[in-house]
Formats: sequence, C-alpha cells, structure tokens
Amino acid sequence: MDYGKLVKLASNQMSKGMDAHAKKYGLTGTQMSIIDFIGDQHACLQRDIEQEFNIQRSTATVALQRMEKAGLVERVISSKDARQKEVMLTPKAEGLHEMV
Repeated sequence: MDYGKLVKLASNQMSKGMDAHAKKYGLTGTQMSIIDFIGDQHACLQRDIEQEFNIQRSTATVALQRMEKAGLVERVISSKDARQKEVMLTPKAEGLHEMV
C-alpha cells in the first residue's frame, strides 16, 4: 500500500472541505485558518503565522496583504520590535472568528 498517496489524498480532501466551509463566509480555507490562529492569539507577529503554517515570508505577506485589502486584518509595526509586523483582526474578522 502506498501511504504517501493516501496521505496526499487525505490532505487534498481536507483542503477541499475547508475551502467549501470557508466559502460560506466569503473566505478561503487558508484565510479561515489564519483568522482562527490570530483570533486565538488576539494579535501576533507575521513571523508567528509563518511558523504556524510552515510558509515562507513572501507567501505570508501576500496572504496578509489580500486579507488586509478585504478588511480582515490590520498590520502595524510591532511596539516590541520595529522590524516585525504585528497582525490583528479587524472587527469584521472578529465576528467571523466566532463562526469559523
């Protein structure tokens, strides 16, 4: 039995399921996961998102820029480290956090 194929199939099915659920709220599965993560933290650094989702900085930046444009998150310079961006949910996303 090829476990690699089964794991890949399971991963794809989970992603499709998450995307279908997120679509009800006008989100993607990734956006839904990021909202859930930030909402549980109340605010976090962009690098925390990169580590949590095992993604590169550029990928996180693009995802957060799109979420910022959609009015879901705000990115501000961290008060603790000016080199880092702190990410917070907007009131719109806070309402979605409870649903997702």
